[in-house]
Amino acid sequence: TNDSNGANDSGSAIVTVGALQAELALSSTAPAFPVAQSTPFTFTFHIKNNGPQTASNVILNAPIPSTLTYNSAVPGAGSCNFVGSTVSCSVGNILTGVTLNVVLNLSSTTAAGTHRVSANVFATEPDPSPTNNNGYAEIGVTGSTITVTTVAFDGGMGSLRAALGGAANGTCTPLPCT
Repeated sequence: TNDSNGANDSGSAIVTVGALQAELALSSTAPAFPVAQSTPFTFTFHIKNNGPQTASNVILNAPIPSTLTYNSAVPGAGSCNFVGSTVSCSVGNILTGVTLNVVLNLSSTTAAGTHRVSANVFATEPDPSPTNNNGYAEIGVTGSTITVTTVAFDGGMGSLRAALGGAANGTCTPLPCT
């Protein structure tokens, strides 16, 4: 049929499209028990995309402190480089709801104590909740102990044997016992 009113033959609509977003979350897994000095161990960083869109060009950066030794990094996708003192992993795209792991193979040095590796992750898309893009993993490194067994203090005053014996039982001359 013919349209007798040509003035109403067009229309318009406004469509608002939100910006792409990918909400990444970083968590980690570390050994449950301390390791001895100069011992290899692994930290695993878990990168989860909570959506709503695919996270593209995802990068994880993790500076390694001088109290730990970098051995290698194994990402679930992509590749990692170690430059200076920082591991940088380009893991590509992560679909919504998917978790991708990056395993850091490290070794303790001779520094006893608790050592932390901090990391952060980001993507091309804006993250509506960037506070959970940072995380860390910690490892306890046990110190070495010296066991002193003395049979007799026949070394005389000022000898190494007398000093070790005194340090073991807390009687040092002169004080303090160090």
